[in-house]
Amino acid sequence: YLYFEKKNESIAIIGSRRGGTTFLASLLSSPKTRIVDQPFEAFSRDYKCNIVRVKKQVLPPKELYQYFNFSRVDETTIIKYIQKIELGKYAIFDLNFGLFKNRIVYKLVQGGFMLDILIKLNIKPLIIFRHPISQSLSCIRNNWGNIYKVYLDSSYFREKYLTEVQIKKMISIDKYGSPIEKGILDWYCGNIHILRNWKNYPTVFYEDLVLYPE
Repeated sequence: YLYFEKKNESIAIIGSRRGGTTFLASLLSSPKTRIVDQPFEAFSRDYKCNIVRVKKQVLPPKELYQYFNFSRVDETTIIKYIQKIELGKYAIFDLNFGLFKNRIVYKLVQGGFMLDILIKLNIKPLIIFRHPISQSLSCIRNNWGNIYKVYLDSSYFREKYLTEVQIKKMISIDKYGSPIEKGILDWYCGNIHILRNWKNYPTVFYEDLVLYPE
């Protein structure tokens, strides 16, 4: 990265897809700030995409790129990856490429399970929540698929985060639920870890940013 010299603490915006992360990143952007866009998302595109190619070369393979269960090797790989970004590498990921940057703001979708890794690397989490109904409706409008099945099918996730009652409810929604119920299930699975910890970190709400921008 040309002329990158980190002088300020990095920030990681953590939220859901269609949850306001891009909007919040734009508010924190400045000519000297790198906005690193979704470094852990590597879905294939309908066109040739060098960004996706690079990510797939370095990221541990996970179904739908949902990172919630880390082996020791996975964690080591992710830490080395982030450390390279912290040194100015992978400028191809940036939303605002430019010269003379001195700070990094990460935009992480479904990144709540990486809180411990971020803190270990001295990256400050900034959590943003959007109401699950409006967030789910936005995903449905975009015709995006669901991600909750990756979590529901994981014995690790079920044992660590869910009660038997919750598991039965999720299975019922999977079989009989409406699109918005399944969308809310996506929201819940992706946020379940930070829902337990969010009060320990700076947190903003999308609706507040929109309704009361001052």
